[in-house]
Amino acid sequence: MNGGNALRESEPDYRARARAVREDLLRFDLSKQHLKVLFWIVELSYGWGLESVRIPKLGVLKELTGMSVANLSTTIKELHAMRLLLASRAEGGVDYKVQPDCDKWHCRPLTTPSMVQHAKDWLKVYNLGDSGAKVVEAFVPVELDYPTNQTTGTTEE
Repeated sequence: MNGGNALRESEPDYRARARAVREDLLRFDLSKQHLKVLFWIVELSYGWGLESVRIPKLGVLKELTGMSVANLSTTIKELHAMRLLLASRAEGGVDYKVQPDCDKWHCRPLTTPSMVQHAKDWLKVYNLGDSGAKVVEAFVPVELDYPTNQTTGTTEE
């Protein structure tokens, strides 16, 4: 029973880490194939309270992602070259781990963490009203550019 409790105690930490890694992944210029593989590795490792996940053959990832084994092999090599995915041979398969430190990744970010946080804070206040304002300590109003209706010249909301 102790093993189960130890796993349960570490789950919140791994959930927070998984959430942070997923948020970072979405900030970077990655392909759909890259994201599919990385999200599954995050889910299978951090989701089970582990640092890494051992996968015996690419056929298992094929079943999860719907990608061909050849495409998976190429995608994994690309992710390894970008230093997002760490892979090491182990008894009975390969251990896969997503590099949690995005400063070590070799790919182009599309936005910054502060821009993401600002947008999330704004959306929280926008959707939750006053209760959202209490949650967000530093709120800077943002002007939204709504597309104008070509026929009437009015803004669409």
